[in-house]
Amino acid sequence: MRTLKISLIAILGLSLLLGGWYYFSKPPAPPSLPPVPNEIVGDLLRKIDNLGKETENIISSAEYDKLKYEIEFYKGKGKVDLKWADQLYRKLDYTYTTLFIKQAEYVLNNTNCDLSKMAAIRGELKKLQSSLYISDKTQLNNIGSKLNAYDEIVSFIASTRAFASDISVSNFSVRFDKTAAIMRMQQAANYLAKNNMARKCDRLSSSLKEIPNWMYNKNIGYLRNKLTFCLGKYNQLSSYSEYRQLIYIPLITEIDELDNNQLKYPIPIDKIIDDVDAMKQDLENDRIQAISKTY
Repeated sequence: MRTLKISLIAILGLSLLLGGWYYFSKPPAPPSLPPVPNEIVGDLLRKIDNLGKETENIISSAEYDKLKYEIEFYKGKGKVDLKWADQLYRKLDYTYTTLFIKQAEYVLNNTNCDLSKMAAIRGELKKLQSSLYISDKTQLNNIGSKLNAYDEIVSFIASTRAFASDISVSNFSVRFDKTAAIMRMQQAANYLAKNNMARKCDRLSSSLKEIPNWMYNKNIGYLRNKLTFCLGKYNQLSSYSEYRQLIYIPLITEIDELDNNQLKYPIPIDKIIDDVDAMKQDLENDRIQAISKTY
């Protein structure tokens, strides 16, 4: 009997918890309406109810704006008094906010994260966050947080794409920024592991998954540019010892780091060997010529 009581209490507690979550996850319901004074008000109420039944795979901003205009129009014509206009605005904002949250979540969780719909969500979110009739804006703010997270990832991808461009080498001291490359690969992996939108939105996930390849291409591009810059520079140096110190040792060390995949690029090791072997050979030829030069 004691076990049964405990189970019933646990079930009741869980029901209250879920019921509370459902209640607080929706905008507060507007107060019940007084008797409808005329057909125009009745028609507007029906249209607002129909708006709430729109499907989630669209953004119903045009329908919302049209209804708001109609209320304003009939208020101006004296067909809807100020008290009823306020009731209609309240019901419209409540109904549309509830619908908008579903439509926004649909777009944010869709694989194509449609850019035009994303833009529409931003506009509607700003509009509803400024509503005088929606006091609990928790869910609206949650949509805003998801948009901010999306923007953060888009910005990260754009800056990483720029970072991945080839380095212009103009002196012997230029070095590949290994720390930055590792941090970007780790950040991309972190987004894919922890951000739901980064995983679901094909545009974001495909770019994030490509970032290790971008970093490899930047690394190999840098080495090619550095090698091109250094070849033949022994003619400008005073000794073979200086050549080894300024050119050969730093460059062969960096090529070996790529050869050994010290940055853990997730690419076939034979691809690295194919790329670095040719560079090693070019550098070795340059070293032999440096030895044969009479200083």
